Amino acid sequence: MKPIRHLNHLIQSFCQLPGRVRWSVGLLMMAAYSWLFYSAFVAPTGFRWRAIYGDPDYPKGYPIHGIDISHHQGPINWHRLRHALVAHDPLRFVFVKATEGDSHLDTRFRENFDNAKEAGFIRGAYHFWSNQSPPRRQAYYFTAMVQLEPGDLPPVLDVE
Repeated sequence: MKPIRHLNHLIQSFCQLPGRVRWSVGLLMMAAYSWLFYSAFVAPTGFRWRAIYGDPDYPKGYPIHGIDISHHQGPINWHRLRHALVAHDPLRFVFVKATEGDSHLDTRFRENFDNAKEAGFIRGAYHFWSNQSPPRRQAYYFTAMVQLEPGDLPPVLDVE
């Protein structure tokens, strides 16, 4: 009972402080909490996000590089892409966006998928996940729209 009474007294004393002091203490507590949260949860896994912030380094000893494309890139210059280098190594594979949800076919899928093979890339197709439709219907739609051939990469699910 005594610790509760002491805590109650602390709260009452805090409430009697001027508004500016209460705000300052509150902001300091939020800053301390934010720092602790960052230190415990964000900083240990921050290396995963380096690529987003422009880290130009690629892993050493991995000469195989590839990209993903969709209608968002517009028309692709396949000749130029075929001769592009990443860390002094050529691009070897291309994943092409095929479907999204259970009814959307990427407007450039067929064009990009065929051109990737013609340009000499190992190709694959990916499905962009949607929370708006059931998983089974999305899988059925993807398999109905994409006909993989021998030598193509396995399907990939893009969940963002």
